[in-house]
Amino acid sequence: MSSRGLRALWWKDLRLQGGALIFVLGFEAILLVGLVGFFPERFDQTAGLFLQAIACLGTFEMTYRIAAADERRKSILFLKTLPTTVGQIYGAKFVLVVLGVVVNAAWLTGVFLATRLLGPWTLPSLGLDVLVLGATLQLLLAITLASFAFMTGSERAIWVPLPLVLLVGVAYVWLRFSTPTVGESVLAPVMEQWILVSVSAVGLALLLVLLTLGRVRRRTTLA
Repeated sequence: MSSRGLRALWWKDLRLQGGALIFVLGFEAILLVGLVGFFPERFDQTAGLFLQAIACLGTFEMTYRIAAADERRKSILFLKTLPTTVGQIYGAKFVLVVLGVVVNAAWLTGVFLATRLLGPWTLPSLGLDVLVLGATLQLLLAITLASFAFMTGSERAIWVPLPLVLLVGVAYVWLRFSTPTVGESVLAPVMEQWILVSVSAVGLALLLVLLTLGRVRRRTTLA
């Protein structure tokens, strides 16, 4: 596949998702500032947890839109006119998924820092461990959601792993606030080994990408 073909694929999806991306980032910023304003003490104690929860909203929305864009916009006909394979098309989509995670993480970090510096609240600083671990876990979430959709050929499959993610998140929040010592004991080993956990998350995400591309390459069309 030529670089021109890749640029055409990326530009198509960026045009389709640009408006939604701006909306999602704006919504996340409003939600973040609102939570800080209403729950400053809670945010001071668990800023990383709040940021992860907010980031999950953007990760799911952007990944779902990337997975569903071609089917809903009928741009599948355009894709079939390009000298590309199905594997290359999905590879380009995975690149967009990763880009979405990076943009989302950078945006939320910037909004948090601006709120911390300019707002009247006392908020904790975010260490490198929190930033890297949070971004890699969001990457794994996005790749998992996209892989389910791409391997089954239906964006509806993106909902399959979501209940498990929500269940884990709700369980941890409940532990963190109902029995703080238990919640901290669960999180402590993860934070102590944050480099290993982050590398493992990236490795698992890469494995999912390779498995997905291997499966979709056997298709000759997207339909």
